[in-house]
Amino acid sequence: MVFAALKDPRGYQLDDRSRRALLANPVTSFERMGEVFLAAKRNRLAVEAFRAAAKQGQGNPATLGFNIARVHVETGKFQEALSELQIYFDKKQASKGRAAYQLLARILKGLKKSGELVGQLEKLAAHDPENSSLKIFLADQYVAAGKFEKARPLFEKALAKASPADREAGHWGLSVLHRRGGRPRELLESLGSAFDARGDIKRLDTELKAVAGEKELRKKLLAEAAKQAADDQGQAPFARRLVAARLAIQLKQNDPAVTLLGWALAADKTTREVKDRVMLDQLRRHVEDLARVLMVAEKYLPAAGLLRAASDDRALGVFKPQFLFQLSQAYAFGDKTKQALAVIGEARRTSNHPLLHYQEAWIYYHAQQWDKAVPLFERVIKQFPDDKSVVRRCQFSLSNIYVQQGDVRKGRWSLRRSLPRIRTIRRSTMTWDTFTPTKARSWNRLRG
Repeated sequence: MVFAALKDPRGYQLDDRSRRALLANPVTSFERMGEVFLAAKRNRLAVEAFRAAAKQGQGNPATLGFNIARVHVETGKFQEALSELQIYFDKKQASKGRAAYQLLARILKGLKKSGELVGQLEKLAAHDPENSSLKIFLADQYVAAGKFEKARPLFEKALAKASPADREAGHWGLSVLHRRGGRPRELLESLGSAFDARGDIKRLDTELKAVAGEKELRKKLLAEAAKQAADDQGQAPFARRLVAARLAIQLKQNDPAVTLLGWALAADKTTREVKDRVMLDQLRRHVEDLARVLMVAEKYLPAAGLLRAASDDRALGVFKPQFLFQLSQAYAFGDKTKQALAVIGEARRTSNHPLLHYQEAWIYYHAQQWDKAVPLFERVIKQFPDDKSVVRRCQFSLSNIYVQQGDVRKGRWSLRRSLPRIRTIRRSTMTWDTFTPTKARSWNRLRG
């Protein structure tokens, strides 16, 4: 309806002011409508809309050939598509970036001439030598064909003048080149630069999976990262450090992972852009998960060191209470009750979350200091009666204490109060409050 009204404003009683407003709006522009029609496979209307966009001077008129070529590809008219796309190339356009060369590859495949792609790209590069998108795409084809000696200088020359989007593609391309060439230092740098462009986790994991599949290379890359962590004096950017730590974690190499996560935590970080926050969230997850793995393995000291560093990281300040909670667990399980209490006190000064109050009581409970644990659990129940989860935790812990003290009757009474949520408590303790052998024995005695 909108497209028809824009084409025939009098027929639809569309005044000139409203028509100009619609055309100026990117959502209702002719080119945008062409995209919508193409996605809906309404190819005739797509062609009309793209031609109208060129006629109205919307966007870059030279992109008409590119857009019409896309329509022809969808209808299987590959020769016509090639002719239209050539118009775009002849005018040395770069506005569509890699998409234009990906379209060329698709057209040649449809014509069963994929073997001509590199030759066509080389001709285009000679015709348009300042086109960074083209150079990077051509370099990718060289890498795929094993022509590494041609690819590397092309990548490096293109990256010197590339747009942000092209730089990302160029660094991913260099990563593949350096991986296949077995160059760990250059590979780590390229992966870090590529990841830093947009925080593309999916692409990073694809590349790390490929690295993990090469035993010697992954060993050398982690060794290179450890070397930089030891002597770079803060020079390596955060993204590079996070890439190295992520690889160690995915390989389940916990000792290197602790070192490299510490390296990442020590980096200068920002939260300005979305990609920065994506990377910080990954860092947070890695710290929490690795600390949990270490505690299960009873490696409380490295877990505590990692969590202390995370707690002190200003960029992760919003998660400080969470890290301190975990840190108190690491200290408690490591029989450092005094340090655990100090840390949970620090956490409570940053947040009044009921779980932090519960944790103070739990630390005494874990240390079997029943006389101090009982009044604290009772205080938490009175202070936070509406937080049913925390109240149930307290009741369950009190039940265990009474049983340990020999008052089984009182323990059963306290346990019955917590039974409606007992399964939730037992499941959650795997994260927050490990189900210790002492608790297991108490549970069995109560059931008996």
